[in-house]
Amino acid sequence: LKHFFDVLLCSDEVGVNKPDPKIFRAALKRASAERAESLMIGDNLIADCVGAREQGIDQVFFNPKRIRHTEKVTYEIEDLEELLGIV
Repeated sequence: LKHFFDVLLCSDEVGVNKPDPKIFRAALKRASAERAESLMIGDNLIADCVGAREQGIDQVFFNPKRIRHTEKVTYEIEDLEELLGIV
């Protein structure tokens, strides 16, 4: 998937794991992006989606197993093709 992205960031480069706010701030900085124009796509509800939400970043929870939860996410999808209607 690397060829689809201009910027990649691994947690070991920042020294913390998601949902630590530092990794989200580092990703925004590296991409020269604003929170309002960013979207976190992840399959880990807490680390990816709640972590991003707490930093003011919209999220897509990739939930192909239809795991029940009570978290509020911006978007929730079961198939990656659904991303086309979001991005």
